[in-house]
Amino acid sequence: MQHSDFPWSRLQAHAASMPALQSLADDAPRGEQLRFDFAGLHLDLSRARIDIELLQLAIEGLQASGLQADRQALFEGELINDSELRPALHPLLRASTPTHERLAPMHAEIVAARSRMLQITEALRGGRGSEVGLIDARAVVNLGIGGSDLGPRLVCEALGDDRLPVHFVANVDGHAFARLAPRLPRETLFVVTSKSFSTRETLLNADSARQWLKGQGVADAELSRHFVVCTARPDRAERFGAAAMLPFAEGVGGRYSLWSTVGFAIAVALGATGFQDLLAGAEAMDQHFLQAPAARNLPVLLGLVHALDRALWHCPTRAVVPYDERLALLPAFLQQLEMESNGKGVDRRQQPLGIGVAPVVWGGVGTDGQHAYFQSLHQGVDVVPVDFLAPIRPDHALREHHNVLLANLLAQSAALCQGQELPPEDPLRAARACPGGRPSTVLLLDQLDAHSLGALLALYEHKVFVQSVVAGINPFDQWGVELGKAIASQIEPALAGDGEQRFDPTTESLLRRIRSVRADSAIQ
Repeated sequence: MQHSDFPWSRLQAHAASMPALQSLADDAPRGEQLRFDFAGLHLDLSRARIDIELLQLAIEGLQASGLQADRQALFEGELINDSELRPALHPLLRASTPTHERLAPMHAEIVAARSRMLQITEALRGGRGSEVGLIDARAVVNLGIGGSDLGPRLVCEALGDDRLPVHFVANVDGHAFARLAPRLPRETLFVVTSKSFSTRETLLNADSARQWLKGQGVADAELSRHFVVCTARPDRAERFGAAAMLPFAEGVGGRYSLWSTVGFAIAVALGATGFQDLLAGAEAMDQHFLQAPAARNLPVLLGLVHALDRALWHCPTRAVVPYDERLALLPAFLQQLEMESNGKGVDRRQQPLGIGVAPVVWGGVGTDGQHAYFQSLHQGVDVVPVDFLAPIRPDHALREHHNVLLANLLAQSAALCQGQELPPEDPLRAARACPGGRPSTVLLLDQLDAHSLGALLALYEHKVFVQSVVAGINPFDQWGVELGKAIASQIEPALAGDGEQRFDPTTESLLRRIRSVRADSAIQ
């Protein structure tokens, strides 16, 4: 892995001579060169703040920064996560054949674990859980957090068929479990999903699930039939007592894990065919990323545009706005994918970065967002690039609804770019004017199904990887997550009244306040 040698000075010099975005977007030949199709996805970059020459300079810079070698290392299972000495195995999870010959044994293990998972989930969906050692479940609850929640929850909410209700509890906040529990039948199966099987939030929720089952009259001898565990550390999970254990490899990062047995809830919600279609869509995008020329490679192009927005144009945030209620969780999923992967301040050589890499990713569904934060997108001081997404064909018969939805998407992208000037005599000219020149991308799906969603999620995974190559960082570790966990483990005994450790003045003050309120409360 090499340090990025991206030619920022050349790009900055060229960018200074570029016309305004409004003029660029009006250039029809340029627009035709910036529209791309693959696997039922249509990517339109004509309102991105690039011209063809700038894009070519960026592609050359990406190649000089080692994209080909880094991409090959990713797919061949090399230790690309060099701070943890691990590969990043998510492409192997959805590969129909091993991505490298030496990965054949590991690929066989992946296929075996998936086959076992699909055998279990198909039995559950058919009301035959007892045939695989579990209960005949009437509901399934996934207990996991971060990547063990966001990806599976997104796919289930987008495409689940509700044959067997699937619920999610991620937050350690007791309200999450307490609010769900009264709606659960006694015949509930809990899926404990934790890569390390040491995640405090997940294990506490699992213990609460166990206590809830006992309160429902489930005998101790029957408890294990209510649990499935998905983990990379079966050695730690053995004592938990689950009737089924589904492993996955240490090289599967949490935010890239929905393709593994972490996707148990997805398989319950979509069925075996739906899960396999999801993998097939992702594998198709993998092959496109590997083989397509850079000038027509969707992850390369989207990654470069996003990298330029952050580093060249200094945009601190990016909004993701899916015009589809089923993709309401996509902004949250992409927030973790990008900010946990690329939210770094040093490069692979542990030298400070001179550029911004990961923007703050946020957003929500259209058209709801238009009545909330779009005011700031159009007239605010900060320029916020927007990713607009929508399916062309909906899964309902309300044609007028979908026409209104798509009309709003197209209008918002156009309005952000074009802006609005008002005549000098308008007394509210300044207040009503929209400056325009605000970039966006449009990603249209022919339709939202398992194959296209798999391709979409893989597209974003690889575009995040492209951004990491631009910056010369490791996108597969997340050391910043650990500090807060370590401090929390020290504070927890103090909250329980068992600790003697002293903390900083602010924490001590807050602890005193908590103890004071608890002293006057029945809840300790």
